[in-house]
Amino acid sequence: MGFHSSRSGYTVRVDGLLLGETRFVIQGAVEYQAELSEAERDRLTPMAQLELMLAIEGERERGRRLGAETIRVGVVGDEPLYRLFRARSQELPDVAPRPETSASKRPSPRSRTSVAAVARTRAPGSRDRGASNSPEAPQS
Repeated sequence: MGFHSSRSGYTVRVDGLLLGETRFVIQGAVEYQAELSEAERDRLTPMAQLELMLAIEGERERGRRLGAETIRVGVVGDEPLYRLFRARSQELPDVAPRPETSASKRPSPRSRTSVAAVARTRAPGSRDRGASNSPEAPQS
């Protein structure tokens, strides 16, 4: 899997690999064309960095879906992003697992009971709670 994008002036590549059951490693790379002037490279750098960051985020999400609890990122070709991810890896040795949000963990619509149905079947003073879907008339 991974991400590969070639633009005028640069190429971005990002790929992730699951190591074991809970570790995921992401390698990102930016390659600028050799014939770019310094001014052209300075102009393209923010867009290349943004594209690289978004691709890394996509791979991070893929790692989480695969069950990774620890994610490491390495960057080649962009010194500021290399330092950013290196510093984050040193500060945060383990990334805490996120709560499950996948569709497979959510209850199906059929298993849900509407609030109105619950209110009707559990009306205060009701003696037969599940027999009717309408509230009982108040006793006088």
